[in-house]
Amino acid sequence: MDIKSKSSRIIGSIILTFVVVIMAGVVVTTYNHFWDVVDNTNESPYEGYWFNDYLHRNAYSLYMTVAEERVGKDLKPSDVYLNIEDEELSKDNQESKNSASEDVSAEVEQTAYAEERTQNQTVVIDDSDYKEDNDGQIHDVDFYSTEYMISDFNNTLYGMQDETVDRNHNLKYQVVDNKTGKVVTSYDWTFDEKTKHEYDFYVTIVFDKQGKISVKDAYNVNETDIVQRLSDFAMQFDDSYWNASYSINPIKDTTFYYAVPKVLEAYDSIYWQQNISNRHSFYENSGFPFVVLGATFIIMFIALVLSSKKLCKVGTGITSKIPVELLVVAGVLDGAFVISMSEIIYLTHTGKLAEYLISIGFPDNLVPFLHIGAWTTIFGVVVIITLSIKQLFVKGFRRYCKENVLIIRMINWCLRKVKNFINKITEINVDDTANKFLFKILALNFIILTIFCSIWFFGIAGLIVYTIAMFFFLQKKSQKLKDDYDSIMEITDSLAKGNLNVTEERDLGVFEPMKTNLTRIQGGFKKAVEEELKSQNMKTELITNVSHDLKTPLTAIITYVDLLKNEEITEEERKSYIETLDKKSQRLKHLIEDLFEVSKANSGNMEVNLATVDVLSLIKQAELELSEKLEGVGIEVCIRSNEEKIYLELDGQKSYRIFENLFGNLVKYAMPNRKAYVDVIAAESVTQIEVKNMSKEELDFDTSEITERFVRGDKSRNSEGSGLGLAIVKSLVELQGGRFEIVIDGDLFKAIITFENKK
Repeated sequence: MDIKSKSSRIIGSIILTFVVVIMAGVVVTTYNHFWDVVDNTNESPYEGYWFNDYLHRNAYSLYMTVAEERVGKDLKPSDVYLNIEDEELSKDNQESKNSASEDVSAEVEQTAYAEERTQNQTVVIDDSDYKEDNDGQIHDVDFYSTEYMISDFNNTLYGMQDETVDRNHNLKYQVVDNKTGKVVTSYDWTFDEKTKHEYDFYVTIVFDKQGKISVKDAYNVNETDIVQRLSDFAMQFDDSYWNASYSINPIKDTTFYYAVPKVLEAYDSIYWQQNISNRHSFYENSGFPFVVLGATFIIMFIALVLSSKKLCKVGTGITSKIPVELLVVAGVLDGAFVISMSEIIYLTHTGKLAEYLISIGFPDNLVPFLHIGAWTTIFGVVVIITLSIKQLFVKGFRRYCKENVLIIRMINWCLRKVKNFINKITEINVDDTANKFLFKILALNFIILTIFCSIWFFGIAGLIVYTIAMFFFLQKKSQKLKDDYDSIMEITDSLAKGNLNVTEERDLGVFEPMKTNLTRIQGGFKKAVEEELKSQNMKTELITNVSHDLKTPLTAIITYVDLLKNEEITEEERKSYIETLDKKSQRLKHLIEDLFEVSKANSGNMEVNLATVDVLSLIKQAELELSEKLEGVGIEVCIRSNEEKIYLELDGQKSYRIFENLFGNLVKYAMPNRKAYVDVIAAESVTQIEVKNMSKEELDFDTSEITERFVRGDKSRNSEGSGLGLAIVKSLVELQGGRFEIVIDGDLFKAIITFENKK
């Protein structure tokens, strides 16, 4: 990835993060507005179905105490509420009813309404085990037994008492027997006209002598509605237990005072019901979810825009590789987090969250930042899911499933492992020992036979099919084995006849390793033949070059010696001939010395004396020694380095010879009146010396051959030189542990030397 693309992605991510934080802040700032909407539009929680049903069940539970107070002993719910018509059971229960006060007896006798309903209904009991009720439901006969009904009724009333009286502490109550005016029971409260307005809710419910319900005083609830609902609940309760043999006695001559404090004191069902009601109202009735959805769509749109290739390419990194399963889990958790935010918002609205933060040592002004952080997290997950799902359209459905669905990746991985396992079992490799081969075959055969033996009779048919299949399989394998063997023999025959270009592209099965080895042998033979041909050509060229370069000065010496034998030449001519003889003899001497030197270096017999050498000073010294010759051809040498001094472990004398030969090469072959550059670059582990110049002749030689002995860039051999200069440089560099290479770029000639730095 280039730097520009990476920086644009970073900028896009910053922009997207900024947008997410801003939208989270916008959502948080709308809290107060929507709470005002809820407060203005939400109905009183005390007018709802749940609370009125709760009061109804509470009254039936508390009335038990009134009935027991009237008769002076403990009673069962069935003794108080059930009016039993069954003769046998009525005898058993008559004693407890007779012992009750006349008021309770009067209550039991008030069954006219139930009797009118039962006169027109008949319960038919036959000898069958099941019966059908009035609603068409089928029940066991025991379902209709009076004993069962009484037991079920008592358990129901005891459960109502446990739920509405024993476990709830936010409902304050006071029960007054209207006959005596006595407070029979109460919970942490005494009704007072002066203090009742200090409560969030209160109501006075009166049951007269006939059981008719009326509301005398109420706050934060509609009196008519509560009377209607309590009457409906009483009728439903009566209907649910009505039968031809028994009916429900109503509550009579009792007044109930109820109140709920403004600040709920306990975490009971009233607290949780109001909490849930407020939370649901905030999410369902205020319009707040539309703000969240709007912010979500805005963030998704901006994320998709910034993920465009023309802009920031956001989401093309690790986000594009997130598995679908993780996205599903993240989405579910994100949705659950959004739902749980209703509780956090409610706690914030009631001030409980701020109180909690203060209790653990944090300032209460941290609350808004916690909400912004929560919504930033929620929207951040939305961004990740959006950018990840976009890859479905970028990659295509098939590729996306292959790369981003963990289940598919696991299935593919398992299939590969199974396939590899089968291949390892079924493939025969000649490199394997006989024991390994037999083990694989027998193991596979054992597995197959075990499967057939496990299916009993059908295994015989399976074995027949298996035997036939094995015959054709082995026949096919044996034929392929024969064909592969014939192919191997053809290859070996061709190689034996000297044909090194024979090829075989077909897979030879068990003989594939042998084919690979034969191919390597073939390549080795071809390379050896090419090297031998190259060596022969170079030997021939070497002899030619040596003969030419040695013969030229020797011929000149012989010629001038013959001229000196002539006694008629003048003294000036004699001096000129002697001077020429001296030059040619010196050239011959240097040529022979160079030849011996490069031979010794190649053979490894040359002694190397390593010492710490300033390579820059050595280069400048060699350039200074040849400055006259360089100036003579108009070449200006520019030495450049990234360090003032560079010390290497080298042989100073031989290193000087290296640079002397390179500068001498400049004099002979560089284009006149131009600059030549020597760049010395010291890196962390190596130092590289690069000599660059423009050539005056066309560079049409092979860089791998120019460093061989008696090979010259001037193939016409018009310039003065032995053809040993670069060969000596290469030998001396490698002798000191360095590398030497020639690089040609058009007419640009580069000689590059690399030495390891001093450790």
